[in-house]
Amino acid sequence: MNHELEADQRPILPLGFKSIWRNTYSCCIIPIVYRRLQRISNILLMKVNMMDYYLHRKIQGVGKQFSRRQIRLLTRLGIIVPSILCVFTLFVVLHYTTYTVGTNTDVNNDLEYMQKWKGARKLKLGFDKGEETLLTLFTTFSDREETRYAIQNYTMQNWMYQFGQTGVVPVVYLSSDIQIEQCQAKGMKTVKLTDKLTEEGRPILKELFLDAFTRYNSKYYGFMNGDILYHGKDIISSLNTITKFVESERISKFLILGMRVNVDFYNNGTIRNLTEFNDNAMEQLEAIGKRHPDVGSYDIFISTKDSFPWSTIPDYVISLPGFDSWLMIFGQKADIPIIDVTESLLIVHQDGVPKKRDKNYKIMNDRNKRLYSESVKEKQVGWMRKCAHFKTVWKHSEVKLVKSKRDEAMKKKCVPTKPLYIPIL
Repeated sequence: MNHELEADQRPILPLGFKSIWRNTYSCCIIPIVYRRLQRISNILLMKVNMMDYYLHRKIQGVGKQFSRRQIRLLTRLGIIVPSILCVFTLFVVLHYTTYTVGTNTDVNNDLEYMQKWKGARKLKLGFDKGEETLLTLFTTFSDREETRYAIQNYTMQNWMYQFGQTGVVPVVYLSSDIQIEQCQAKGMKTVKLTDKLTEEGRPILKELFLDAFTRYNSKYYGFMNGDILYHGKDIISSLNTITKFVESERISKFLILGMRVNVDFYNNGTIRNLTEFNDNAMEQLEAIGKRHPDVGSYDIFISTKDSFPWSTIPDYVISLPGFDSWLMIFGQKADIPIIDVTESLLIVHQDGVPKKRDKNYKIMNDRNKRLYSESVKEKQVGWMRKCAHFKTVWKHSEVKLVKSKRDEAMKKKCVPTKPLYIPIL
């Protein structure tokens, strides 16, 4: 399979209200109606003096004594009040014949949209604060590397399939408007990458978490790279077990990490052909893959809004070394329990697709390394998977959470003795 895809296969941002007005006839008819009403109002007001005179004579004729000021007030009220009612009625009619919102929203792939009646494109709202879901899972897709389009397409299909099966909400952060439109057309929730969320065009991990917290209503929030596929039953079972544990033990601070299985997806410019994206397909990939070494490289990061202090960590950018190991070390030093889900959650890395190692890559790679070296003053300490405080495992068809076996010697290897600095660049 060639790695270049058709445009509609390539890996979308909610349109603003300006776009809504551009795409509806309201932008034309409302100014016309306004000008007509203004003209009618002017004509009516021109006749006020005539009506004043007539009413003054008529009222005086029946023996009523009203001042001219009172008469003018009455006549103006007789014109203004009906005019306001007419304008309000017109607004209501236009509003409800142009849009249908709320219970009348069109539902496509279980995602709610604001749908116009007049045949315009579907517009997805940027925030989703509805009923709480178990997990919002977000990622980013690169628009700099065309060789990764096929991989990103596989990720999108796997995540959308799992959304239908498990309810895990898939979100993708993007900078390209073309990718935004195509992902949105597939049903993915999308967010535009802004300057606040990026450094030199690359997403900052902590900013993605903080942004997702404000947009979506979930118990858990997780990040995975854009080349990772996952097993739906595993992720739900693991999170349910962790939820029961932290609630029963009254643990408020924790971070969930997990490692990947590497599967070759790239060979001499050809991408592995993948047609199924369900749990069985993930298990088949696991059988031909290889577990990543336990050396501190993690691919899934999950927390609640309050279980990990994302706002305090350095501005690591994603998809480059350093930040994953640092999170494990920080958890050790700050006494925040790390829960390793590697043995209960299958995540598949679509391996082998070359990265674009240009000047931007080198600059940001050096930046991540500098953040790490200025923070951690001890080499090879704290980042091993064995350092996790707890881990989840499958046992008798259920996910169990067990405490890691860490003796005193192991603790010395895991917990830094020197201060951990939080550098700010």
